[in-house]
Amino acid sequence: MKLSILEDRLSKYKQELSEMKDTNDPSNLEDVERIRKNIKFTEDRIYHCRKN
Repeated sequence: MKLSILEDRLSKYKQELSEMKDTNDPSNLEDVERIRKNIKFTEDRIYHCRKN
């Protein structure tokens, strides 16, 4: 996957997380967890793309 696509995806996830009103609200917990996992996964992919 291209680095630019991954970077765009990462910024989208971070934007989505910042737009959430209350990340501590139990009703948002699943979404927050999902977004954080996506951010972590995407950061790892970016790291490996840059490394290679």
